[in-house]
Amino acid sequence: MTSVVHMVFFDLGAPPHTVLAETAAMVTRIRREVPGLLELHFGNHEGGKMYDGYVDRSNGFNFALVSRHATAQDLAVYTAHPAHVEFANRLKSWAKRPAVAVDFVTGSKL
Repeated sequence: MTSVVHMVFFDLGAPPHTVLAETAAMVTRIRREVPGLLELHFGNHEGGKMYDGYVDRSNGFNFALVSRHATAQDLAVYTAHPAHVEFANRLKSWAKRPAVAVDFVTGSKL
């Protein structure tokens, strides 16, 4: 079974605890309200603290979002949903540079 994965990388200027505290309810609302959303993960990148010998390849991006959707149409619904728009606008208010987003279909033949 295929699904659509949406990944976004952010370079946010606010402290991680502020971002996570101020967006927790928004993330919960998105999970609860957006139809066709299968998974949603959002968190901060802590640089070289992942494990001993970890090589930081984040290029300065300090937050990431990964969502998985049943179909491409469900991704479109998510993108336009008021809960997502509120969340995206809050993140943009902290952005030091434009986010990078990548979308792909899982299970597709290579």
